[in-house]
Amino acid sequence: MKSIVLCVVGAALLTSCGGKSTSSVNSTPKPADPVAAPAAKSLAELCASTKTVLAAANVAGKTDDAAANGGDGAADGNPGNKVASMKDLEALAKTKSYIELMSRVLDVPAAKRNARWDELVAIGATGYVESAQKKGDARETVFVAQAAINTFPALKKAPAFMAVYTKAAGAGVKACTQASYSGDQCVKLAKEIALTNSDNVAVLKDVADAVYGSTGAKYVAAPFYDALTIGRANSEYCKDVSLVDSITSALQTPADDDVAASARDVAAYWCFAEFEGKIKASLSVAEPNTYLVENGCAVLNGKGAAK
Repeated sequence: MKSIVLCVVGAALLTSCGGKSTSSVNSTPKPADPVAAPAAKSLAELCASTKTVLAAANVAGKTDDAAANGGDGAADGNPGNKVASMKDLEALAKTKSYIELMSRVLDVPAAKRNARWDELVAIGATGYVESAQKKGDARETVFVAQAAINTFPALKKAPAFMAVYTKAAGAGVKACTQASYSGDQCVKLAKEIALTNSDNVAVLKDVADAVYGSTGAKYVAAPFYDALTIGRANSEYCKDVSLVDSITSALQTPADDDVAASARDVAAYWCFAEFEGKIKASLSVAEPNTYLVENGCAVLNGKGAAK
């Protein structure tokens, strides 16, 4: 009886007494079955599950170009209740009193404005901007220049003014962004400039580069590179290093952001030859950026290239 008890008590440790040990001390664990790695999705499979749809191509923003400089006396800082004659304007132009000239041009009754009035507006605006440039404040200069062209759209047809305006645009946006804490006002200004100059690639390029070079968030410049390339498919700007970097960064932002929409527009419609391979390569990695999947696949799906 005693041996039976010992066998029962020691059953977990002994292999004698006619039984088998249940201990795992000396046992060899059974190797686990190998877990198969999940099969990588093909590009078509990856893009089949995305929800973002490529929108129609953007069109360049257009502003109405007046046949002649307009104005009803309602410009900022102008009370609209004075009357000036063409002789008054001529006298101010002769003495190069450009600031005062610009403050009085709208005081000439609309019925008395003629081609010479347009010329005097251009003379005053050009001189005003040049005076601001001489002070060395690029930020002030661009605000002066943009205010002038906003008030008098026909200044776009004045070569002398456009020369100083073009010089002021990019430098002013860059100076504004660098001197601003948030940069919101500067981005708003840049958008105004881009809208005003949708057909002026020199200005558009300067402004896009200014925004790109003034912030660590390179994707912010995407809408401006979009404005630069709209309607100019496969232009030389598609290979611009700054454009490529900005659009690539913007494709990795949330799909419902404006910058992502601009990036998709550039990548799909204006620079597809440049971005097709880059997008496919980025999506081929094991865990591609989630936002890039949405934006990149929207581009590829929209172009029938998700394969």
